Amino acid sequence: MCRTSAGRKFTCFSTWRKFACYVGTAPFEHQSGTSIKERTRVSSLSNKQLKKLIHTVAICAWAYNP
Repeated sequence: MCRTSAGRKFTCFSTWRKFACYVGTAPFEHQSGTSIKERTRVSSLSNKQLKKLIHTVAICAWAYNP
């Protein structure tokens, strides 16, 4: 498991895709059998605190950035 701090700046992730999976923002296709496809979902094993922080920052940027 990767632990992050303010000084390390998420250096333990080699790609943005791994970081997106860790945070829980990368959608995964849900498929059952050969023909039944459902909506895409995000992993329930994500870092929920970090996901909440990124969501809050995005909402604030959207609301206050002209």
